[in-house]
Amino acid sequence: MMEITSVSSLSEAYWQSQQHHLRQQRIKNAAFTPPLAQLPHYSSIFDVVMFRVCDRYHVHSNDIMSQRRRGNIVKARHAAIVMLDRFTRWTAPKIASKMNKDPSTIFYVLQKQECSPVNFSELERQIRATIPLIDDLIHS
Repeated sequence: MMEITSVSSLSEAYWQSQQHHLRQQRIKNAAFTPPLAQLPHYSSIFDVVMFRVCDRYHVHSNDIMSQRRRGNIVKARHAAIVMLDRFTRWTAPKIASKMNKDPSTIFYVLQKQECSPVNFSELERQIRATIPLIDDLIHS
C-alpha cells in the first residue's frame, strides 16, 4: 500500500512541476510580447526596428547598443543593422552613429549578409506591418 501512495505522490509532484513550468512560460511570453494596444508610440523607423528586434530576440535596446558579445545580443545587433539598411536610406556611417558602433562593424555585417544571407523574413514582415502605423501618426 505504501508503494501506491509514493507513486501517486510522484505523479502529483510531476503534475505540479508541469503546471509551474506552464505558468512560467505564460509569464515569460507576456513580458516579451505586449498586446498591440500597449505598443509604444513610434517616432521613427529606427524606433520600430529596435522595438521589433528587441521583441524578436528577447533583448533590450541597451544591450544592442552596448559592446557585449554574447551570441543572442550579436544576432539581434546584426538583425537591427540589416533591417535599418533595408528600411532606411541611411549610409553605413549614419547607421553606425545611430547604433554607437564603428562604421567598419556596419560594413562587416552588411557584407556578411550579402555573402551568406540570414532569413529575416518574419522580422521584416512585422516591421512592414508597423510602418503604416507611423505614417498614420505623422499625417494625423
